[in-house]
Amino acid sequence: MTGTGEECSFTRGPSREHVSIGVTFAVSGVTALVGPSAAGLELVREGKPLASIIIPTEPLPVESCAARELQYHVELATGAELTILSEDQELPAGAHLYLGRCRGGDGGEG
Repeated sequence: MTGTGEECSFTRGPSREHVSIGVTFAVSGVTALVGPSAAGLELVREGKPLASIIIPTEPLPVESCAARELQYHVELATGAELTILSEDQELPAGAHLYLGRCRGGDGGEG
């Protein structure tokens, strides 16, 4: 992966391909949660963040990496840095992009 300057590498098996697929699935969770209304979801307005990225209380490495990648690319495109928060923290007003196995989204176990 490129972009953040931080390599998100994990020792999960003989091939890094599995990690790339995992990041794709984690980021796909955002699309699944937001669904068809994504076109109307405002993440940034006039260079100011309007959304936060929410990760599980105990994120998998791939979930943390996906959150950093999403944060990086939104900032690269808009100049605004979305905050990454754990789902057990107090969440600010605005849109929340749940990644991975969050209880607040549809991917959790609770």
